[in-house]
Amino acid sequence: MSPAWRRALEWAPALTAGALALVVARAFGPAAAAPALGLAPLAAGALAAALHRPFGGAGLGLGAAALPLGAASFGPAGAGLLAAGAALAAELLHRGLRRRLATEREERRSPLRLLAAAGAAAAAAIAGAVAGAAGPLWGLAGYLAVLAALELVARGAREGATARDLLAALAGPLALAATGYAAGLAVAAAARAGGFGLGLALLGLWAALAAEAARQALFRAASERRLGDLLEANREAKRRQQAAEPRQVGIAAEVHGECRKLLAPAWFQFDLFPREGEPQSWCARGEEEPEPGEAVPPAAPPALPGFHRRPAWRVLDYPLLAAGARVARLRLWCDPRRLDPAGVEALETLLPQIATRVQGALLDREAREDPLTGAVLRRHLERRLALAFAGAVESGSPLAVVMCDLDHFKRINDGHGHAAGDEALRRAAAVLRAHCRERDLCARYGGEEFTLLLEDTGGQTALEIAERVRRAIAALEVPLDGGTTLHLTASAGIAVFPEVQARGPDDLVQLADAALYEAKRQGRDRCLLDLGGGRFRAADGSVVEGPGARPPAAAPRIFA
Repeated sequence: MSPAWRRALEWAPALTAGALALVVARAFGPAAAAPALGLAPLAAGALAAALHRPFGGAGLGLGAAALPLGAASFGPAGAGLLAAGAALAAELLHRGLRRRLATEREERRSPLRLLAAAGAAAAAAIAGAVAGAAGPLWGLAGYLAVLAALELVARGAREGATARDLLAALAGPLALAATGYAAGLAVAAAARAGGFGLGLALLGLWAALAAEAARQALFRAASERRLGDLLEANREAKRRQQAAEPRQVGIAAEVHGECRKLLAPAWFQFDLFPREGEPQSWCARGEEEPEPGEAVPPAAPPALPGFHRRPAWRVLDYPLLAAGARVARLRLWCDPRRLDPAGVEALETLLPQIATRVQGALLDREAREDPLTGAVLRRHLERRLALAFAGAVESGSPLAVVMCDLDHFKRINDGHGHAAGDEALRRAAAVLRAHCRERDLCARYGGEEFTLLLEDTGGQTALEIAERVRRAIAALEVPLDGGTTLHLTASAGIAVFPEVQARGPDDLVQLADAALYEAKRQGRDRCLLDLGGGRFRAADGSVVEGPGARPPAAAPRIFA
């Protein structure tokens, strides 16, 4: 079936059935037994009650409580108009409230689908009013039968699911509609005994309770949405942290993958113990990727379908030893009802191999990283820079080197101690690594000096990155003993090949270092890009000249 036919089948039957039912009820139905103004409070009650839709919209839901009283007072045609208007208004109002409270993304829905929902409500209400002449239960059956048939056709065209799945999806909305219509039968019976006013009062009470339930549901959905946004922001921050430290996260991800191959742990905890530096921890829930932090599993495994006793977690706790030293700790929270003993045995057999691989990863990291700052060591930078320079010469793509130095660092060590200096280095290195892209490299060149290697990066972009780093370092607050804080500043010099002439990677580093020296000579806490000839560009676009600056070469004059 083509998409156009599916769209037509989605709205045409309900819209046609509603229009025909209104015409027939108007022409052949009994006359209204109450003034037309009485429809307004009924419509208000139906609208308020219809806002409570925990299973989505289908008919009027609890708003169907107004239909039996409407049919008794205004005939089948009045009940149909009441249902159509209330259904359309409830859908529009509910969508506006959800958007205002930001409980869901912007929803696009064609006007024909909205009118079809109103038509289905009208047709079901008229069917209930007509069948209700034979008895209240017949009215309830007629209302549900027509509503279910039209909803099945519309959802089948829209979702393309099987009849069984559609019936299962409709169970909740139809149960809500049956509850509302049954309440309406009780309201209509009370109105026959005590008058139309009593019926309106009971309907108003019912509508107030349903509207309060709708209000609670909407605010709960808004809270859950905001909580989801906060969690997503937290996950994004963790992903950025992982991007800055892919080698560390890779160890946890690899161990997690090995565990998933053999078992299905509900929670995963991996603690890494490097020889230098603080221990690090990662956790994961189910198949999710490991994230920095501690696992916080619930008190017991989740309930299973049917009748089951909920046992305690089976916690598999393994120290990972290599060469007699503990390199890591692995903990898995497993549901004992689903735990495969063969998988546990296989995992325990692989533990020595996992420990060896973890130790190898740690040794590789220690060979490449500075244990204090987490930046790579100078020798690794030199190897990477040589390869990157050769690639830039061959491809002609730009290659930027940023030399960054903390200002007056000796004063920090002398005035506040080496512990404060180490903390300043750690925090500054964290800023530098956070501003690195996936292909960039941050290295500790020596002392308080760091180097950024930025491949495929032109001079202006490299200057902007260096300026962002400088501002972020200036915003740091390093806590000191006694409750005081230390503020840092940094200077940076940038050189970019082939924007400046460099015969090799060492020349490029020397040019960046010369730009750094000039930034310090100009007053520190600034970034300068080497333009060649002793001229430098600052972040604000101004050009400054060094002591040995040469005027830029004049353009050749072909004609005198």
